[in-house]
Amino acid sequence: MMRLICQSSCPFNLALRIRKLFCGSDNDTAEKKRVWNLPTRLFHCLMVLAFALAWATYDDSRHLDIHTTSGYTFFGLLLFRLVWIELTNYARENSAENKQAEAAWKINRSVMKN
Repeated sequence: MMRLICQSSCPFNLALRIRKLFCGSDNDTAEKKRVWNLPTRLFHCLMVLAFALAWATYDDSRHLDIHTTSGYTFFGLLLFRLVWIELTNYARENSAENKQAEAAWKINRSVMKN
């Protein structure tokens, strides 16, 4: 019902344009891809929770322990994420597929030079 209302009331059919932009198709049978997996969603939820706790307890001296713990948790999650990004980029750069592509480029360059 909500979908019909949105499609009929939107003057430029914005929902259809957005679906075409991101999915490449305007039908409902288009393949859906997950952008974030469960660990990423969990990380973001914990990050928001730690930040919200630190924000909510910044002015109250009775909850200084909660404020400190949530601040350290936020900082720890941030450091973990930065290390995780570096590790996944390193693994991606040194994967077998990437090495095969580099070898193919080297062969192509040597053929083009001769």
